[in-house]
Amino acid sequence: MKKVFFFLLILFISAKFSSSPAQVISPEIYETEEDLKEGLEQGDLTLDEYLELLDLIRSKIDLSTENFSKIIFVPDLSLIDIEEVKGQKKPFFIEDKILAFTEFLKKGEKEWEGDFLCQTKEEFTEKDYLENFCRIRFKGKKGFSFGWEGENSGSKDFLTKRRWVEFSNSKNASHIRYFSKIKVGNFDYKKGLGINLGYHPFFYSDNSSNEKPKNSFIYPTKGRFNGVYLETDFDHFNLDLTFSRNKYGKTTDNLYAFDLNYKYSMNPSDKKLRFGALFSKALLKNSNEIFKDDCLSFYFDLSSKRFNLKSEYANLLNGEGAWAVDFIQKEKKYLTELAFWWYSKDFLHPHSGGISNPDYETIYLLEDFSYRDRRKGEKGILFKSKYYFTSKLFFDFSFTEWRKNQDENEKLKTKFGLGYFFSKKLFSQFHYFLSDEIDLGGKDYQVFSSETKFWFEKKSYVLLRSNLRFKKLEKRTKRYGDFGLKVKTFTLFPFDLTFWLKITDPDFSASGDTYFKLYLQEEIEFFKNYYFSAYFFKKFYRDEKKEDTKGFRLKLLVEL
Repeated sequence: MKKVFFFLLILFISAKFSSSPAQVISPEIYETEEDLKEGLEQGDLTLDEYLELLDLIRSKIDLSTENFSKIIFVPDLSLIDIEEVKGQKKPFFIEDKILAFTEFLKKGEKEWEGDFLCQTKEEFTEKDYLENFCRIRFKGKKGFSFGWEGENSGSKDFLTKRRWVEFSNSKNASHIRYFSKIKVGNFDYKKGLGINLGYHPFFYSDNSSNEKPKNSFIYPTKGRFNGVYLETDFDHFNLDLTFSRNKYGKTTDNLYAFDLNYKYSMNPSDKKLRFGALFSKALLKNSNEIFKDDCLSFYFDLSSKRFNLKSEYANLLNGEGAWAVDFIQKEKKYLTELAFWWYSKDFLHPHSGGISNPDYETIYLLEDFSYRDRRKGEKGILFKSKYYFTSKLFFDFSFTEWRKNQDENEKLKTKFGLGYFFSKKLFSQFHYFLSDEIDLGGKDYQVFSSETKFWFEKKSYVLLRSNLRFKKLEKRTKRYGDFGLKVKTFTLFPFDLTFWLKITDPDFSASGDTYFKLYLQEEIEFFKNYYFSAYFFKKFYRDEKKEDTKGFRLKLLVEL
């Protein structure tokens, strides 16, 4: 690992790097909820990743804001990609992996803007499954906004997932003096690199004491941070305050945070400097036990149009610590990032959202109350770069190496490839991915992937994607793969039609286990700002002993 460290350090000095939150390097692209479910079944996603991505594919990340605290969960998606999409710099080759989880809400000139979304999904298997999701959002021109999300499954009651009200000072209105933002309800929160505070995990109860979490409008069990978030505005020095409270049956989860920070803009160089001290105090307790979690951190953020440098050091009151540095540089010919992170052996801090790889470990905070931790004891490095040789040809490279604990094997993931625009209508890219446990001395998992996209009309295209996979087992190397065809067209106006067909062979050495996945989706604007979409999916096997599955999803979106 030291050799890799010095190698990348040399690259850092010679190329003037800079930063963003490190991401999961992955060969996979997930476009639908069914793709996520298959990723979980095949072991490509952990349960925690699946739950986070399922939440994101419904709630979306708003690219019009700077709040990308949950982007770390999207496989192989980083702020390098986000910069390209926001800057409209050839986003075509990443749109398939980004569109399912993100949206860009344009700021309009209406006094009030918003939308209402309702989705129902039914899956037909041995046990039929019904699931519903609804969302309401409104945003005012003068900085006031509110929203609500709810869901249910099967015959269960409709549950509030998250709700919020926000007041933000804007050019059109200043609601409360000395405050730039006040948010009440559920919110995402991240300062610095998020080591101290950046993420609210899912908590799990074993129900050994008949303690069943009850969802309510006041305490949504999936609402994450739940309370009040205040951002002050005193020119340079500011004090931001956070209070969050959740209840899970008889267990309460209280969090207080105080963020004293300084910000300064260095004109005309267009550099922005921000640094601060953040103290958080968390208390998880039930009738028998108490878990206390106090953390003090110092963070630093220097940014400009060309680069961004972030660092944060955190220390728990029991002496355990964590540190991370993150750099990104944006030039006309290349974008690149470099990140380092270190968490001490017993750094146990549930509300951390710092840089890490998804090696999850179940941690019991109380006797029957746990969460899944991905940072305790981990040390790692990440390097990612994209270079444009010409306006048509580019090269990208990603590398990460980490060790979860001293008694575990060191691991690495790397991915590199080439992309080429043959014309304005034709694009191809090829990638190689490797995942390996270094101490075992073998190539554990390899993927050769290719993708070709042809636009035959504006926003209408044909996509061919293939993956050839090799996985090292105990006695042999398993060879398997898949091939997919996707067609999206606006030719049959006013219908927006999308067709997917994917063929998967889970083991080339076995016969009769091939299966097919068919997706068909249509969208239509039947009145101005009224959108309806219907989505049908079917998975069928060559093996007659396996049961085919099918289902549909209906969605209504009204923009106001």
